[in-house]
Amino acid sequence: MPHGGDIDAILISPKGIFAFEIKNYSGIIECEGDGWKRIKIGKGGGRYEGHVGNPSEEAKRHAFDLQNYLNERGFNVPVYPIVVITHSQAKLQCDKCSVKVIKPEDIRVLLNKKNELTDKECKRIYKEISKLI
Repeated sequence: MPHGGDIDAILISPKGIFAFEIKNYSGIIECEGDGWKRIKIGKGGGRYEGHVGNPSEEAKRHAFDLQNYLNERGFNVPVYPIVVITHSQAKLQCDKCSVKVIKPEDIRVLLNKKNELTDKECKRIYKEISKLI
């Protein structure tokens, strides 16, 4: 895959293929478009801005690379970029982000959509992606 880097996790399901960028950020996580900000609360109650990269761009880049890889091998399927924030104390304010940003317990929401792939297609895609590991 041309851009390099690692996809943190991939979910292949009848509901689609999801490329996850996983971050364990604490504090208030804000995203608008591809602009990210993290506000942390110090021990004395003071607020300060913590470091945060650009997980939405990472997720989109990895999803794009995986989708191209699959397309070149005859699989015409979309790969959805998802950012997962795992810290239990994180508060998400990401409704205007360029990608879906969720907590781990919200993964089930992704699986509420209409089926895009058959079980057979999922198995074939899994077999192809396994060659990368």
